Amino acid sequence: MRHTTLNSIVLSLFICAVVQFTASSLARPATAGTVIVTAFGAKGDGITDDYNALKAAAKYLCSNPGLTLEFPQGTYHISEYRIDGGPMANGVTDIIYDGCSNVRIIGVGAKIDVNGSFHRSFDYTAGGGYHYSYTNGVIPFNFQNSSGFIIDGFELNGNVDKTTRDPGVAEGNTGGIWTGNCHNYTISGVYVHHFAMDGLYLGSGLNSKADTNGIVDQVTSTNNARQGLSIIQVRGLQVLNSVFSNTGRTGGSYGNHAPSDGADVEPNAVPPTVDLETGGILFQNCIFENNLGVQLACDMPQGVDSIDVEGSLFEAESADDYTIAFCLMPASGTVNNCTFNVSNPHCVLLTGVSGTKPANLPYFKQTVFSNNVFNVQDNAGVLSDPGVPKINVDFTDNRINVFAPGPDKTYLKLRNLALVQGNTIYVDAKGYSGPPNGAQYVLLYDGSLNISGNKYETDLCGASKYLIFYPPQGIATDETWSANFN
Repeated sequence: MRHTTLNSIVLSLFICAVVQFTASSLARPATAGTVIVTAFGAKGDGITDDYNALKAAAKYLCSNPGLTLEFPQGTYHISEYRIDGGPMANGVTDIIYDGCSNVRIIGVGAKIDVNGSFHRSFDYTAGGGYHYSYTNGVIPFNFQNSSGFIIDGFELNGNVDKTTRDPGVAEGNTGGIWTGNCHNYTISGVYVHHFAMDGLYLGSGLNSKADTNGIVDQVTSTNNARQGLSIIQVRGLQVLNSVFSNTGRTGGSYGNHAPSDGADVEPNAVPPTVDLETGGILFQNCIFENNLGVQLACDMPQGVDSIDVEGSLFEAESADDYTIAFCLMPASGTVNNCTFNVSNPHCVLLTGVSGTKPANLPYFKQTVFSNNVFNVQDNAGVLSDPGVPKINVDFTDNRINVFAPGPDKTYLKLRNLALVQGNTIYVDAKGYSGPPNGAQYVLLYDGSLNISGNKYETDLCGASKYLIFYPPQGIATDETWSANFN
């Protein structure tokens, strides 16, 4: 069931592949339409403060559409950090790329090292009583009002493991890559880690404009304090072949910020406050593992039009992870050909935590889970919302394997689903503690309307078919049981 070692190997191979790819182009001379960042005074020696050089390069790039900015191999150190208000305000800003058009930023074995050696004190209260600090790290790539840009081949280190903070101080605006009112962009081959907020924060809603048509490909975002990836106001985004891991596990004394998810789709506004509704989002061939919060979360049918998840791996097997390992409830979506490895007490939630509140139901259309494998450690590993009837979720052609390490008194709750069809459900004998006469149900279907063609398997000798509860109002047809059922 456990794939942590395998995934670590995959992650290591991915990082090595990025290094090998970039190393093959080292010391490439400038070509027509290419400018080298050292031309602006950047040293890349890991010691010199390259802050002013990177700011100058960003300004020049955005004044020259079609240009490529290249970072040769080296460590580009940013020794500055922002103090955005109060008597100690220092005027330091992010590395801002404003108004760029059709530009490329290429890292050839390049690392950008952001200063995290400072203290975030409790300076003021805002936003519902939260405590905030004026002090935050510099964002090395803050893109605003830009289109047609490519960021490729960087390691970005926020050094949050060196940061300290007063108790209760909330996150500030920092991270590895930010976008706002940006369009037709690609972020690829980036390893972003140890930032005090998010690895990537896309679609900040700058000027009440959503991002459109972005691609995130072969990105590894790990050990960031708040989120591996936040998708805020974005219409049309493909997240491909990427890894989101260990969010909230920052090292040092800093700790984490809620929700500490691997990736979260969380718009702050809906039209007409913002021009476009967030949606049209695809996660494909991604890995989500060991994040302190939810591995992938969206609980906003009122604010997110559609999300599709394909061929991805989700693992929640650390004892201190948040109980819900996966939660997806946009207005519509599909989850296909994914694998979920979930240990006790974590669960895969087929319907949203708050998305099924009556006020949100008019916005919900349909979600389909099909051809997925759920390896769960106890019978509560796959759940749907028990409180809202007739939720339009289809659960078809999936396999659920329940491998409990010892007796367990809970059960699978496939409740209030529109369709439960063609699934195979295996319950290990160790996951059942009641007598075989059905005194303890291992599967509840109450509220689900159409149940057909499902197969039930167990190694519990003499198990009764009555271990499965069919609702009186439901229709169950063509159900089959393995030989151990009587």
